Amino acid sequence: MTTLIRYSDKNYFGTVYLSKQKIFRKFTDSKNCLSLIKSEYEGQLWYSKMLNSKSPFPKDFFFRNGQKYVDTLAIEGKKINFWSSLEKNYVYVENIIDHYAKIWPKKNHVPCHGDLTLENIIFFNNKSPRFIDWEHFNILGEEWGFDLAYLLVSTITMPSKAKELNMIPSKELYIFENLWKKFVSINNE
Repeated sequence: MTTLIRYSDKNYFGTVYLSKQKIFRKFTDSKNCLSLIKSEYEGQLWYSKMLNSKSPFPKDFFFRNGQKYVDTLAIEGKKINFWSSLEKNYVYVENIIDHYAKIWPKKNHVPCHGDLTLENIIFFNNKSPRFIDWEHFNILGEEWGFDLAYLLVSTITMPSKAKELNMIPSKELYIFENLWKKFVSINNE
């Protein structure tokens, strides 16, 4: 069993990997963090429905021993290095844009993941993205493409921050500009 603990507003919120069952369990014993668990569950349900599949989202939503938790079957796949350059991650980001365009309904307001970064995406069979970590899900949503804009901005700013650069390299800006144009063209379809 592997334990990853996160805190939110000085309240207890954590994730545990149950290796025998191949399940990730997000849990809390705090009333203040209960909304994160509920959002995780609702986001997984919504996404599963949009993918037209039952697996790997979500296994169950339980109340036991005063704790609320949600279990999710582990996804076999590749995790992309969040801190790598956009040049290195370009193909993956392009794939994510296409995936989003297929899954999210084309309406003004759509459900929102709320924290869509490369850190929260696994590439199933090394090519098909699957969005994870739905604790900031909002069913009432945002404008179509909000999550993609957040993703794109994070892909160019986070690697630069990691290198403590004052400027983003021109090659990275060029790649970002091309991805942004793709995003805008899909948004205008």
